[in-house]
Amino acid sequence: LKEGYDVWLGNIRGNIFSHNQVSGDLSTFKSGSKDHTIDDFVQHDFPAMIKLVRSKTGGKKINYIGHSQGTTMFFMLAMHNPTLAEESFEHFAALGTVVNLAHVEFAPIVLMDRIYAILKAAGIFHTFNLNNVERNIVAKFCKTTPGICAKAFDYCASIRPSGRMDYKNIYNYLYYFPGGVSKTNLMHWSQIHQMKKLVYYNPNFEKEKTAQEYNIENLKKWKIKALIARTDDDTFSSYQDVTDFYDMVEDKSYVNILELVNYGHVDCLSAESAVDDVFTPIINFFRN
Repeated sequence: LKEGYDVWLGNIRGNIFSHNQVSGDLSTFKSGSKDHTIDDFVQHDFPAMIKLVRSKTGGKKINYIGHSQGTTMFFMLAMHNPTLAEESFEHFAALGTVVNLAHVEFAPIVLMDRIYAILKAAGIFHTFNLNNVERNIVAKFCKTTPGICAKAFDYCASIRPSGRMDYKNIYNYLYYFPGGVSKTNLMHWSQIHQMKKLVYYNPNFEKEKTAQEYNIENLKKWKIKALIARTDDDTFSSYQDVTDFYDMVEDKSYVNILELVNYGHVDCLSAESAVDDVFTPIINFFRN
């Protein structure tokens, strides 16, 4: 905001902030359902965000900052509909970059693969979602003992706990996090991990053991200015997967790598050091 940018925060279905969603096209948006995949976000939610921002601001192109699944959605959009991506975005900054899970072996992801059938059969649509009473209890506990909660965050987000977490804000984080996710979203991640590539969700994956790959050729022909964060201390973002993406791109003048040392998955958002190591480089990148 201080730099004069019009800032918009996007949202997708399946979390606590999307329970009151409405849609004029029920067949397309599956309004009322909580059974969403990343494909739904890429093919419907993301384009809707783009359309809204461009219509409200009158801007031809958008600068986009994504974190974790937000980066995956961008890569998938560029593979699924490269024309829309190239026409809509001037710059793309990727934090906690997840362009693939080919080299990620984080225990919860491996466990999700092993209980895939159970997860599919489960009658629950939301996971990692707390009600208001539970959220208040957790938030107040973490306000009293911020060190314990911050370390729990650190161990989940970092291969080697970095200690960069800003303890003062842990209460605010825990009041809204975790925000919920549909079980089909998790199943889609499991399919990506098992296939070692970005794939469209296959509802029959348990029997077929395969899924259609997103168009990798479009990724090779990448033509959007990008600043891609890469670190070897992130439990969800593999240094090698990011490197493979960079090596794949034919015209590397479009891609800049932001090297982060001893940064976990959420450190790029919450660490005090992120102002100098992450935020300032992004602003400088947007200026070019």
